[in-house]
Amino acid sequence: MPMRHAAVAPRPVTPGLGRRAPTRSVRRVVIALLLLGFGTAAAQPSPDTVAQPDPDAKRLFWPSVSVRARLDADGRLHVVERQVMSLTGDWNGGERRFADRFGQSITLESMVRIDATTGASVPLVEGPLDRVDEYRWVDGGRLRWRSRLPEDPPFRRDTRTYELRMVYDYILQRRDGGWVLDHDFAFADRAEPIDTFALTLEVDPAWRLAEGQATTRRVSPLAPGEGFVVTLPLQRIATGAPGSVYTGASAIARWAILALLWGGLAWLVAGWVVSERRSTRWAPLPLPPVTPGWLRANVLALAPEVAGAMWDDRTSAPEVAAVLARLVAEGKLRSTVRREKVLFFTRQVLELEMPKGRGVFRGHDRALVEALFASGETRTDTDAVRKRYARSGFDPASTISFGISEIVTRIAPDPRPSSERSWQVPTLLALSGIALVSAGIWQRGWDAPAMAVSLVPIVLLLTVGTILAKAYQREVLWLALGAVPLASLILLPTIAFTWQLLDPVTPFGALTQAGIVLVWLFAVRVVLRMAAPVQSPKRIAQRRRLAHARRWFRSELAKPSPALEDAWFPWLIAFGLGPAVDKWFRAFGGAVASAGVARMASSSGASGTTSGGGGSGWTGFGGGGGFAGGGSSASFATAVGGMAASVPKPGSSSGGGSGGGGSSGGGGGGW
Repeated sequence: MPMRHAAVAPRPVTPGLGRRAPTRSVRRVVIALLLLGFGTAAAQPSPDTVAQPDPDAKRLFWPSVSVRARLDADGRLHVVERQVMSLTGDWNGGERRFADRFGQSITLESMVRIDATTGASVPLVEGPLDRVDEYRWVDGGRLRWRSRLPEDPPFRRDTRTYELRMVYDYILQRRDGGWVLDHDFAFADRAEPIDTFALTLEVDPAWRLAEGQATTRRVSPLAPGEGFVVTLPLQRIATGAPGSVYTGASAIARWAILALLWGGLAWLVAGWVVSERRSTRWAPLPLPPVTPGWLRANVLALAPEVAGAMWDDRTSAPEVAAVLARLVAEGKLRSTVRREKVLFFTRQVLELEMPKGRGVFRGHDRALVEALFASGETRTDTDAVRKRYARSGFDPASTISFGISEIVTRIAPDPRPSSERSWQVPTLLALSGIALVSAGIWQRGWDAPAMAVSLVPIVLLLTVGTILAKAYQREVLWLALGAVPLASLILLPTIAFTWQLLDPVTPFGALTQAGIVLVWLFAVRVVLRMAAPVQSPKRIAQRRRLAHARRWFRSELAKPSPALEDAWFPWLIAFGLGPAVDKWFRAFGGAVASAGVARMASSSGASGTTSGGGGSGWTGFGGGGGFAGGGSSASFATAVGGMAASVPKPGSSSGGGSGGGGSSGGGGGGW
């Protein structure tokens, strides 16, 4: 390569001085530098020798893609898509991916290959892709065709032209009182460019375009990942609904379904309110200030376990613990709490002894003692009970529930309300709703998603709602607090259904929507039935008095000096306040115990009466009362809770424009 040299001005010679010739060593250095420079220049590649891409590297791109589309009077989009593909490498053939919106359907009418020599159309046939010019649908919306057999030589910048004829059904969407075609006419999901893209779109005279809307467009080029989305607002001119669009229920039908929804809900709620008024649960109940006299008349007159079972309408671990506490207080059992260190934790083990033998126990007391003490034994503890029932499992509450229930029934008879025809209404609602939904989906298959989406609030109401309803059914004081989550779970989905019915764009049919409303009303009926009171007014009044006493006990346990008696300890346990007693003793019990407060007064739970207000005050049983030997009521409360808990069976758990927005564009490439 010739080298250009810059002109250098001759160096002037100083008068009187001659120029000194360079020495031999200097000449050698200059020559070496010149040779090095020429060698480096020769080593630099020229533009003609820069490495070029391997012409045989695997590559696929589109020199051109042209689309001719026509929207017919029924709303179907007919598309003829011609792809000119340039292939290099060992490709098997081409691929077209369709990303259609839900509910759309795509029909491939034909596919041909345009012969490059003659221009003739060679039809492709559907097959297993064993031969050239076969196509096949794979993975749902993926179309593949074969252009080369595995044994054939790889492509080398070969061009293949394919023409696809397709029909899109249900592609139009309702929007702003009209219709919209929102479609990607290219395929954005590709790794190579389209050098030239052209679109020609025709619209049937049954549709009116907005002014200025062009139907012929050309873009050059489309970069990888770039589609060609057309959003075309349309107005229907022809009479009658188009045949290939989703149309929902008429306005009259929607208002009728809306009336069914709110009318049915009002009817169900009214029936529930009537049942509440009959139960007197909402009626004002005079609840005077709690005094020892009031407690003796309304709470302490009952055995502690009976009071606890009547208060929360069930027999569980607190009632078991209350029986043991009462038997210890009566002297029929002796208790000791043994503390054991397990790593960083301390566990309380309750030891029980029968000083008077089994003959002093009757009824459910005897049943519980026989379950806790092995045959012939007069001693037991928490670990022995758990070891004894390790294989079979054991629920102490089940041994006393029947006996306690009989006592509760004798004290407050509870004739259950008649349940005649109670099953007919929900059954009729459920069967009618299922029948209408089935008919709607059979008539209009695209209505299936409506039922699928509606199942979410229905299942949520039938699961979570039933739990909230049962909790509300047992409530006797905090009715408003219990009703709020239940009402929200019913009201919010009802409002959502209402919004859907008022929206004219909703494409679901009248039969399907009416059926969904009936199924929803069935779920509401089931939940409200579970929330309705099922006890007599007398039983509810008694439970409200017990709940009032429990609330007072709990408030007193938050004070350093509660107005409680040691003799009331079994009732506190029965009301599930053992943890509150434990918390009180940890906060205030040390000071009380150090003052040497007297032992707990005796109570007579067997006969259902107690000395009540004549006790020794509240000490937390700091070191006495027969409740822990050298321990405290807090230790006993914790330990007896462990004794009363269920022993689980082995293996069981214990409870305790450039893409985006368009539809059906999809992708393309090779395979």
